[in-house]
Amino acid sequence: MRTTLRSTFASLRDDDRGIALVAVMGVIAVMTIIAVSAYVFSSQTLHETENVQNQTQAFQAANAGVDRALTRIQENGFLDGDYPLNGNMTGGESYVASVSPTGNSEYLCISTGTDPSSGRTETIKVKFFYLNMWNMNLAGGTNNALGGGAVRGTTSVYGPFYVRGGVTLGSNSVIENGPLFIKGGDLTLTGSGALGAPGRPVDVYVTGAYPAAGSRNMYARTISQSVPDISLPVLDSAVMSQDYNQAKAQSMDNVQGYPDSGITNLESTGAPSSYVSMLSGWTRPKAAGASTFYKAVGTDAGIGALAAGTHGLTIGGTGSFGSWSGDGHYTLTSHDDFSYDDVSNVLTVEGTVFIDGPLTLNDSMVYRGNGALVCNGDITMNGDFVPQTGDGHPDATHCVGLVTPGSIICNAGDSNTKDPEGLPDVAGAFFASRDWSMSKNVLVKGSVLAGSITFAHSNQHLVTDPDLPSYLPRAMPGSGNSILTKGSWVR
Repeated sequence: MRTTLRSTFASLRDDDRGIALVAVMGVIAVMTIIAVSAYVFSSQTLHETENVQNQTQAFQAANAGVDRALTRIQENGFLDGDYPLNGNMTGGESYVASVSPTGNSEYLCISTGTDPSSGRTETIKVKFFYLNMWNMNLAGGTNNALGGGAVRGTTSVYGPFYVRGGVTLGSNSVIENGPLFIKGGDLTLTGSGALGAPGRPVDVYVTGAYPAAGSRNMYARTISQSVPDISLPVLDSAVMSQDYNQAKAQSMDNVQGYPDSGITNLESTGAPSSYVSMLSGWTRPKAAGASTFYKAVGTDAGIGALAAGTHGLTIGGTGSFGSWSGDGHYTLTSHDDFSYDDVSNVLTVEGTVFIDGPLTLNDSMVYRGNGALVCNGDITMNGDFVPQTGDGHPDATHCVGLVTPGSIICNAGDSNTKDPEGLPDVAGAFFASRDWSMSKNVLVKGSVLAGSITFAHSNQHLVTDPDLPSYLPRAMPGSGNSILTKGSWVR
């Protein structure tokens, strides 16, 4: 009996040792599984981290390629030979960036970045606009005083047209050639208003609503809701003062027009007051109300409140002023920067002329020179205003601009039907912070940049001159500055 009990207890003791062994083995197995799982997880996490890092480095390289490509365009303009661009970053990452035009001043940049350790690549595609605002007519939507939107009346525009706010084409309104840009508004067609024409569709960029494809008089080749953000350049007291001081400096430098023109003229023997007496035996007349500096109408001390100058000027029917080669007094083949022959109605403007008040052009006149009349008040044209080029189209030596922080009232033209492809009644560059308006049948060629554009009736046409930016007077707001604005972006 004792032997049996002792054997039973021994057997139980041996069973406990087996159970313990099994338990220990189980724990070891679990720990092994956990360790292996942790290793696999950490390896996977490390691999994913490396992938993300490689992806990020490749993306950063691609982004650097976009930045460099766009910077190159801002500095040099678009030159097809500049692309593709290849570059390397400090960490060894590399990029290849290409840029190609897609039409309507829109471009596509494709940049691929490569991570050096893995060879991982990332590609970015960016659409952007690169344009000169003086290649279009622009209603900046900044003139809220008149109400009714940036464009009013029976619109007739041929060429690129940019509008901030809605555009309603009704009655006989038409926009042809294009493209048409509408920022912050809708495109609406009513009555006989038309966008484009059969066989001559227009590309449209509009942020708001627009007529459906196939709608009556809606001849759109393409429609995009990616619109560049363009604002009317600021013309404030600081800019006006710069123009005033520039006119004063150019009144006595004895250089025709801009300081780098290389053409000598006769303006001063050392002091601005000598202008009137330096041509022997003759008192040379200045424009009425001119300061000591003949190119600055007003006072020597400064200018008046913005858009409210009190030293106005009327040109036409008020007598000649200035001097020029062939007038019997000038001894050089050049001419004054600012003059008017009231007999032949020839206006000369070279460089910057400043008028501290409103300006009235009271005759139909032709102009010569490359320059701008900057006026601290409204400008009224009571007659035609075209360059002395024969065909009425500006060129490098015949382009005059009108600038005002106020409005330009165009009373040029007549009652005849106007052909948009005919000879212009008005041609040049025109900037008005407030409003540009027309009263008669008139054909205007060049560019109008204004807070708003008012059409009184049909037969009032604005036709863009695509070459204008190449000979734009330097005092025109926005001169020399092209605009680069990004559109859609895809990774």
